[in-house]
Amino acid sequence: RGWDPDIGLALFDVSGEALMPFTLTDPRAMPSGSYVGGVTLTTEGEPAVAPGYFVAVEEEPEGAAGDLIVSMNMPESAALAAVVNLDGALLGVAHATPDGPRVISSMSMLRLIERLQEEEVCRGLEVSDLAEAVRERFVIERGVLIEYVHAPAFHPEPSLRGGDILLEWGEEDVTSAEQFRELYDATTPGELVRYRVLRNRRRIAGGTLVPDADCLPVDQGPVRFASSGMAFEWVRPAADDPGGAGRWVVTAVRNGGPAEQAGVRERDWLLSIEGVTTDVEDDRAALEAAAGRTEPMLLSLRRGERVKLAVVQPVEPPPPPADIEVER
Repeated sequence: RGWDPDIGLALFDVSGEALMPFTLTDPRAMPSGSYVGGVTLTTEGEPAVAPGYFVAVEEEPEGAAGDLIVSMNMPESAALAAVVNLDGALLGVAHATPDGPRVISSMSMLRLIERLQEEEVCRGLEVSDLAEAVRERFVIERGVLIEYVHAPAFHPEPSLRGGDILLEWGEEDVTSAEQFRELYDATTPGELVRYRVLRNRRRIAGGTLVPDADCLPVDQGPVRFASSGMAFEWVRPAADDPGGAGRWVVTAVRNGGPAEQAGVRERDWLLSIEGVTTDVEDDRAALEAAAGRTEPMLLSLRRGERVKLAVVQPVEPPPPPADIEVER
């Protein structure tokens, strides 16, 4: 779940075997000179307790509890130990460092764990602000530099590139890196966002589907032709065929509907609609526009090794049975 390189603390999700938790206590409430113990394991895996004394808690800025100061002789083989009071409550964790033993207080541990558990949003684009001299050079008043594009986060891959100057995102002018991050985080995963960039002194417009918070692409689902009784969905190439091509595939055909009457079958590949080729995922907009047509549509389909032509006449879908309520 998280990793702090400064103290070597890693946070894991543990499942399966039930574990007995420690009770934590704030060491700042303990009087100096109180008895404590360092609980550890020997090289043979046997539990061992090293007795000692509590001295003090180092204070951090704003009064937060820092490291513990204790007096105890830990076994040389012990790289890690739980420091507890006489009731067995956890005061801190002792561990070996290149500079000698260190004892992190239980309160510091809690703060670290809370910080490591904070969910960090992954963004498919990393940007930075432009220096004023760069703006003057390109004669622009707004924009940020795209430093990195996480290509696997986008399907299809956007035409955005590292080195582009991002001018607009979601029809909003981009004025700073912080403002762009706010715009990016406000979009819904799977949403189509229009953008405008400056590349080699040329302004280029495009659109992309926003990935989710884990930088994974979001599938938009099928395009439904309700009045034609069919649906198409973009199918990506198989994982073991990275060089393969995706395609729009018929995923549903309504019994007795216009598409079935025209000869459309499930698992047909869509090659074109009204002579317009549909061979990339970005053709979704064209399919969505065609889904609202009322005129006959000429479809070019592939079924196995053969090509089929079908003319589909959209009609109003049949009304639901009278005994079924329709939510409005």
